[in-house]
Amino acid sequence: MTPFAYVDRVVATYRRHHANMSLDYERMMANGLRVLEKAFAAPRRSLALRRLRRAVLSQYRADRGINRFQSGRYGEARHDLMRAVALDPRNLLYRNTAALLGACLFGAAAAGRLRALRRALGRRP
Repeated sequence: MTPFAYVDRVVATYRRHHANMSLDYERMMANGLRVLEKAFAAPRRSLALRRLRRAVLSQYRADRGINRFQSGRYGEARHDLMRAVALDPRNLLYRNTAALLGACLFGAAAAGRLRALRRALGRRP
């Protein structure tokens, strides 16, 4: 069990409006990448942080590539997925990176057919 305390007042508010970054996935991913790059560029970063750099940036790019593929933006997806694999080849085993990268390399028509086939099978690309 974890101890907790009850506070009988508002301690945070969440404001939603049309300019929320969470409504713009591309903006959120770009800013997230900047935050990661800045953290990894810090002059006094630990050895553990330096060791994580390639894997973290690779997985971040793979996630962005997968999202772009799902949005039908195959050229951008190909770029992100190739960069992810170049940074850390183990990402070929991450989610659907290998299959989606293959589809992107064979062109938008092949990628579209793969998405349609996966949809027909009841899976998400």
